[in-house]
Amino acid sequence: MTWLVHRTELTVEQERATTLSPREHRGILGSPGSGKTMVLLHRARHLMDEHGISPERLRIFVFTRSLKEYIRSALHLLDLPDDSVMTFDAWCIKCVDTQRPYRASGFGPSIPQSGDSQRSRAADSKRPISQASASRP
Repeated sequence: MTWLVHRTELTVEQERATTLSPREHRGILGSPGSGKTMVLLHRARHLMDEHGISPERLRIFVFTRSLKEYIRSALHLLDLPDDSVMTFDAWCIKCVDTQRPYRASGFGPSIPQSGDSQRSRAADSKRPISQASASRP
């Protein structure tokens, strides 16, 4: 048994939210247990089936690992990819890690490592103001 109901068991409002046009961003509001997560997953399946969205483009961001695992427990029922669900923090880290080689090659501003900004400020404090400000982007 699972928490995810079949699409035919969604309420009229939930079904309508599932099939809204993908041309605009949407916000789904509701109280706990009202079916927002079910709508989200059925909408993902709808976007793949009716609008040709590839599974690689699906991203479902959540704030906690427990919610991520909860959602992942039902993805197989709609044939949605496991890697489409991630925490927002994990996505941010993935974006930074993806950009690190690009930045290290000299293109774009550098991404400081942990503690780099403190070392930079300490070095700046030992230089005259005109030199410290000239070295910053």
